Amino acid sequence: MIKIVQLANIAKFTIFLLLIQYSCKGLQKDATTICPFEKTLESHHGLWKGKLNIFRENALLTTIDMSLQIQKSQDNFEWILKYGDKDIRNYVLKKDLAHKNHYIIDEQNSIQIDATWDGTKLCSFFEVEKNLIQCNYVFCKKTINFEIYSANKVAQKFSGNKIIKTDTIPVVKSWYFQNYQKAVLKK
Repeated sequence: MIKIVQLANIAKFTIFLLLIQYSCKGLQKDATTICPFEKTLESHHGLWKGKLNIFRENALLTTIDMSLQIQKSQDNFEWILKYGDKDIRNYVLKKDLAHKNHYIIDEQNSIQIDATWDGTKLCSFFEVEKNLIQCNYVFCKKTINFEIYSANKVAQKFSGNKIIKTDTIPVVKSWYFQNYQKAVLKK
């Protein structure tokens, strides 16, 4: 009985998170984030440029030039990121043929990051040096909206882990995003 209650609570929590995600879209005031979507990566080949705003604790730290070059190459995409004048990252975006909507960002240095394509967004979530990082590319008809969120893995908060009436509340771990980066890239 307890496992059924736990599963029901997890399902309720998942639905709650989805509702928050979709309701927050209406709160965004930047018109470039709410836009018609392109459904294929192929339609976004070419050079995309913009300004990357880097925030810490909601304060703008700096703004640098950023570009993303997407080039189809057989079954993969050349995925070349450039930050400022000197930081160039020659990645390859590889389709994982074993899993639908799954890609691998190959940094060509033994690092491979899993990414999910949902038809409008390419999203990845990974840990590096005790930091949790979420990276999103949102593909619109005339822009690519790039976002990175990072949180210190050690600075986690625990909640839940209670029994309230007949409901067993699971342990929930959460992290505060200290850093945020955003760019709107255009051809």
